[in-house]
Amino acid sequence: GLLTEPERLLLARLAVFSGGWTLESAEAICKDDNLLKKNKILNILSQLVDRSLVVADFSEDTTRYRFLDTIFHFAQGKLKEISQWEALHHRHLDYFSNWAKKLAGILEKEAPVHLRAEVDIESNNIRNALEWGLQNQEAAENALALISQIGLIWLKHSHFKEALEWVLRYMPISEKHPSHARLLFLATALSYWRDNLT
Repeated sequence: GLLTEPERLLLARLAVFSGGWTLESAEAICKDDNLLKKNKILNILSQLVDRSLVVADFSEDTTRYRFLDTIFHFAQGKLKEISQWEALHHRHLDYFSNWAKKLAGILEKEAPVHLRAEVDIESNNIRNALEWGLQNQEAAENALALISQIGLIWLKHSHFKEALEWVLRYMPISEKHPSHARLLFLATALSYWRDNLT
């Protein structure tokens, strides 16, 4: 049958993700005070899974959701149609900036092995958020926070080459920002390890 209005809206908003999402990230980024209240999102997401519009991948720790490619392109088109493309991408960047900050805090106390899988599985979302930050001046604050944290995480996880590429792309916009010193440190450290371990 036809999709309900909340189903249509959630389907469109979920197109902001690259490479899948969790319930937590969907609730944080896609919620509103009207049709998609936070406590309704699980139910609506389950309906989209039942309709085979969203795939749910179950694991011991968590359930992760994703689109098949054809549905993803359809949903992206719908997101552009409802004129929420920019707002959702700003929320997506904000969410992953906070996510990286939380992870970096954990990494100071625990061995990174335990978190490597979580970082790797979100790599497409991270790239998407970083790209958005470079293209949108008003997103610079959150984007600089994200690259400062994820750069450090990638350094600890030995992702030297990609991390360095992103840090160098962000250097020009960080010049008058407090994060500049952190990025200079990251650029130096990442260059050193890239050259000595590859």
